[in-house]
Amino acid sequence: MTPTSHRTAPPVVREALGIGDDQRDALRSALADGGLQSAALLLQEEWLDSFGVVGDTETCRHTIGEIASRCGVTDFIVPVQDLDRAKELITAFSPR
Repeated sequence: MTPTSHRTAPPVVREALGIGDDQRDALRSALADGGLQSAALLLQEEWLDSFGVVGDTETCRHTIGEIASRCGVTDFIVPVQDLDRAKELITAFSPR
């Protein structure tokens, strides 16, 4: 799939994220004209918060804890892709 052969998010997803038709069209144009880097400049932080947790260790730990409490999550698995740092990463996100 090339950057310009993309699919559109379903309306219900765009609505949940607060992405209007004008924003959708601007993202499409940026993607077609300038690629991913161009489209990335139009992304809003609120949209990203729906897909992941970003920040320093303390911010991420706090945010994950809030989400887990709100959703009734009792176990959380840290995705460790750098095995040399596995212990450090798991410890960093362990409850205090």
